[in-house]
Amino acid sequence: MPGDEAPDESPTDALERFNIETSNVIIDTTIQGIERRFRIHEDLYASISYFDPRNFNKIKLQNTLPDSALEKVSTLLKQHFPEIIVDDLRNELISLANTAFQKVLPENYQTLVENESDDLETGHEKSCKNCMTCVYTCLLRYNMYVRSYPTLFAAYKFLLTISVTQVACERSFSKLKHIKTKYRNLLTQEHPEGFMMMCVEKDILVQVDPKKIINHVANKSQELSKLLQF
Repeated sequence: MPGDEAPDESPTDALERFNIETSNVIIDTTIQGIERRFRIHEDLYASISYFDPRNFNKIKLQNTLPDSALEKVSTLLKQHFPEIIVDDLRNELISLANTAFQKVLPENYQTLVENESDDLETGHEKSCKNCMTCVYTCLLRYNMYVRSYPTLFAAYKFLLTISVTQVACERSFSKLKHIKTKYRNLLTQEHPEGFMMMCVEKDILVQVDPKKIINHVANKSQELSKLLQF
């Protein structure tokens, strides 16, 4: 009859029913969860985006930044670096964007960085020249942070420690389940912290020379020296 609402017909095809009742529901729930998590720090992510060298061309064309561009980052920075001045940070960022950052680096940049003993991340593509890690490495490697970009260097140093997601934190709790088992329930607080650090920072751990550790432990006493050094 006209005006009557007909009930939705359930699809007869199994694949179509799966897409409607299961797949689409999962996708919608995931998207809503991501939007809910990231919307809380939307202003912070927008502020961080100005430090991405891929956006330097936009800054160079405009030769300025909106008044609220670095507001969120500046607020966080002042908690750790009270001496920071927002105008200095803004001017240094505009200056770096205008210097064509990628062209400043020499052709052998990849070799130079890979030979550094205190490299930032072993998994980072050293020669990309197009990420925040490369900017920080450039400022540090060529001493550009001493006079030209001291405030900007502090900003990059701080921003690279910010975890955009909770993955690292959740991964740490997952590691704890493997460390503190029912067979290790008598561990003191000091030992789990050490084990956690070794599990989470495994990239750093694999670079440690085992001989140095053995020598360090052996020097604790003469008995250990006899057992470990031969």
